Amino acid sequence: MALFHLDGASSSSSFDKVVNLEFEKWVTADLLLLGWLYNSITPEVAVQLLGFNNAKDLWEATQELFGFSQWQKRTIFARFFKQLENVTRKWKIIYAL
Repeated sequence: MALFHLDGASSSSSFDKVVNLEFEKWVTADLLLLGWLYNSITPEVAVQLLGFNNAKDLWEATQELFGFSQWQKRTIFARFFKQLENVTRKWKIIYAL
């Protein structure tokens, strides 16, 4: 199939993909969260948590490393979501979403 694509034997329309806007929004939010998490960690700890591609996996690894209590999780999430609301509000203004 790749050969047909490379030599021009197939039309590009057969390879067109439909963009899932909800998934794109989720990926954007996940990358924002991932960046926020990495930037909130000291460099010494971040070295132990390198290589995660999504926020959920990084968060779970952080929990395993530090053993957060339920109260700590709620506090951290509440603080994060407040900051995320502010960032989202700014993005909506900047990008007119």
